[in-house]
Amino acid sequence: MILGGGKGGKRHVRGERVSGTLSSDDKVYLPLQAADLLAGLVRLECALRFSGNLYDYKPLYDYLAENRGPKSIQWQFHYIGEQGMARFELLWKKRRQQEIID
Repeated sequence: MILGGGKGGKRHVRGERVSGTLSSDDKVYLPLQAADLLAGLVRLECALRFSGNLYDYKPLYDYLAENRGPKSIQWQFHYIGEQGMARFELLWKKRRQQEIID
């Protein structure tokens, strides 16, 4: 089965590794592009929170991150920095060890 191949993109056979989607068919790779968009927004927001780097898409980030109630898609971010990551690592290791014991 042939996947993609539109708009000048490389044609992919099912089971092949996809190496790039920049010029691939939007209908085939739309979920991947949406995930890439969200990841890019999060990286920009991190740069703002940690380094003060302003970015043009802040209103889009704010709109998407807004809590719209229990029936909407909810996503959360935790900007914890280096010290927070060290604490998270210790907590994760303790939980992992407990799972092994149980």
